[in-house]
Amino acid sequence: MFCHIPVCAEVTDYTILAKLTKRFGEDTIEKLNSLIIQKALDEKLIKAKKIRIDTTVVKSNIHHPTDASLLSDEIKVLTRLVKKR
Repeated sequence: MFCHIPVCAEVTDYTILAKLTKRFGEDTIEKLNSLIIQKALDEKLIKAKKIRIDTTVVKSNIHHPTDASLLSDEIKVLTRLVKKR
């Protein structure tokens, strides 16, 4: 057992949280998370002293900022904002 889940249990798809958030919205998922935590506190399954949350890092297609690239990005954003007005 790990985190009360049998080791032989089927692994949930890694995208499930993203799919649920997209489907129901961030507010709903946040409320659901709060309800689960409160229920666990009420049942004395967890203590309110510390809660550790595992996060997943996702590789993103970004460039490392340099002064020139930051200035270029600023010009693009400002140009887009001026065109909207």
